[in-house]
Amino acid sequence: MNNIYVAIIHYPVYDINRKIIVSSIVPYDIVDMSRACRTFGVKKFFIVHPFKAQRETVKRIINFWTKEKGSFYNEDRKEALKLVEIKRSLNDVLKKIEKVENKKPKIILTSAKKYDGAIDYKTIKEIINENPTLIVFGTGWGIVVNKIKYDYILEPIYGFPEGNDYNHLTVRSACSIILDRITRQY
Repeated sequence: MNNIYVAIIHYPVYDINRKIIVSSIVPYDIVDMSRACRTFGVKKFFIVHPFKAQRETVKRIINFWTKEKGSFYNEDRKEALKLVEIKRSLNDVLKKIEKVENKKPKIILTSAKKYDGAIDYKTIKEIINENPTLIVFGTGWGIVVNKIKYDYILEPIYGFPEGNDYNHLTVRSACSIILDRITRQY
């Protein structure tokens, strides 16, 4: 399964009032999601933001943990952050993956909302076994699905006990859970 890619996008996403926005970078997302990606064998973790100043913020955070003072403090964090690549748009991510894989990746969106036709974890494992796959996580209050090119939407993470309708995980928590579910052999 060494053909899994992960991206976190900050546009187009919704705010709490369902207005389309560009969300801000959250440093915890960078560090925690890169650690999850490293743990579960993801090939590359892309942080996607249209604003140069926000991309520069990501670069400063990564440099701190990989080349500056933080690099001496935590070797594991340094190792995980080697997976990070910063891109301006999802199209830039897709071009990069296609160049590496010589094939267009399957694009799978994640969401806390239920969508008709969403795929389950068994299906995503089958897709990953046959294709390079980009799993896209959104920020804010979710990805604006009709503004993104994609192949599938993954079913939401359902809580426990059965029927629990609370579903408001952080994106970094959702990333860890989803990667565990798709890489685990049941």
